[in-house]
Amino acid sequence: MPAFAGRLPLYRVLVGLLPAVVALAVSGCASYAPEPLGTGRGTVDLAHLEVPASAMPVRDLATHRFDPADGLDVTETAMLAVVNNPQLKVMRDQLGVARAQAFAAGLL
Repeated sequence: MPAFAGRLPLYRVLVGLLPAVVALAVSGCASYAPEPLGTGRGTVDLAHLEVPASAMPVRDLATHRFDPADGLDVTETAMLAVVNNPQLKVMRDQLGVARAQAFAAGLL
């Protein structure tokens, strides 16, 4: 009596699983539908952008000349992100409180 008696051959198992694998592969495909861009502030306001040096949390950024007329470099883009991101503002405020508490405790 063969050793695999009572068991299905491997190819039959694979053939049985093939429809399930194909169904999973097809259902995992995503479709893309382009949507219009927002109408918020864009490059139209680029010449009027201002970033106050006092708002920069890092001293090196405070001395960087911010001039959007010549285009934005990587540093200027980071400056805009840091100044205008509300979550980063909250984190900076919390960090300022933590530093003040450490200073008051004599740790700094």
